[in-house]
Amino acid sequence: MTNNMESLQAEFPFEQLGWKITHTFESNGRFFAYVAPFVDARAIQDRFDEVFGIDKWQVSYEKWGEKATKCTISVFLNERWISKEDGSEESDYNAVKGGFSNSLKRAAVLWGVGRYLYNIKPHKVELTTLSKGKNDIYVSYQKKGYYFTPPTMLQQKNKQGCPQKEPSNAQPSLGLLIQDMQQLVKPLGITSRDVLLAYNHNHNAQARTFEDTTTDGLGDIITRLQLIHKSISISHGNEKQLNRWLSTYISGDITSFREWLLHDHTEAIHQLIEQLKKQQSG
Repeated sequence: MTNNMESLQAEFPFEQLGWKITHTFESNGRFFAYVAPFVDARAIQDRFDEVFGIDKWQVSYEKWGEKATKCTISVFLNERWISKEDGSEESDYNAVKGGFSNSLKRAAVLWGVGRYLYNIKPHKVELTTLSKGKNDIYVSYQKKGYYFTPPTMLQQKNKQGCPQKEPSNAQPSLGLLIQDMQQLVKPLGITSRDVLLAYNHNHNAQARTFEDTTTDGLGDIITRLQLIHKSISISHGNEKQLNRWLSTYISGDITSFREWLLHDHTEAIHQLIEQLKKQQSG
């Protein structure tokens, strides 16, 4: 079993990694983002096939609450089936596929597949409207299309092995992010426990205090809090009104600001903000 687990938890070839935006910032008229690595569902399935064979592992899904999917990965070890399971909220777009894929990734992490990726520091990239090379990745962010050049293996190794002083516009320290977050939640009736629950849910973590969180994960929470404040500022609406308005852009009902943090409704929130701006200007 030890050899199987070591093979299961081995790092993926660098070229198999994808890159997702964790948060963005603007500096001197240029748009930047921090990107973090991930592996897709197909690579995870291939890993289980390689380690156990196609007939010694299985996966099942079931509805989990109103808007989530639970994935169970079972492996035949020592003459018995052993299962690990986790769930994920459905994404705003392509909800079924997103829920299945995300829950599979979370369940796989419980087996150690790709778990090391959580320890890799996010990499700063510049977002541009035009592609600079054949390896550039296209992303949609805030209803606009951007390209960024993903990190190379050498860049990532240098970043992990040789810490350097970051420029002033780079990723802030965890301590500063905690302070920013605490100021943002005060007027919203959101507690520290609510934030930790959202963090753990979205990042498959078990943080007990904010010191256990990461800068990219807490930065994502702060981005969502800022969107709540922006919605309030534009509309002058209260929590109940904004929850009702946001519910028109997603499947299901939003009942509190806590759900703005717990579920990934970022694109829907941006749509709501644009609509609120139009109403104010009209």
